[in-house]
Amino acid sequence: MNDGRSVGAVHEPPLERKSMQHNRRSIRLHGYDYSQAGVYFVTICAWDRECLFGDAVNGKTTLNQFGETVAESWEWLATKHGYVELDERMIMPNHLHGIIVIADVVKGGRATA
Repeated sequence: MNDGRSVGAVHEPPLERKSMQHNRRSIRLHGYDYSQAGVYFVTICAWDRECLFGDAVNGKTTLNQFGETVAESWEWLATKHGYVELDERMIMPNHLHGIIVIADVVKGGRATA
């Protein structure tokens, strides 16, 4: 089924919906440089919080093709970027929680913790 949206693409909400969106208060620390080394807890939500990644049955998530792509993409981060280590992750039908460790990058392409 192709509804004109490609997986991984960034889409702007229609103008009529944009004005209805909540203005959330940022939970980021003011003045903190998020590009520096550290351990980060991330949450990534599906568009409109739709259950795009699979289904929850009896308290367990069964991933569909999109969910498997999300899992593969998460693992790809550590293979693509030598300064990235991945810890636990949980993919649910409409979002992902994960812990990512970003190490300092030093000259010569080597990463340090």
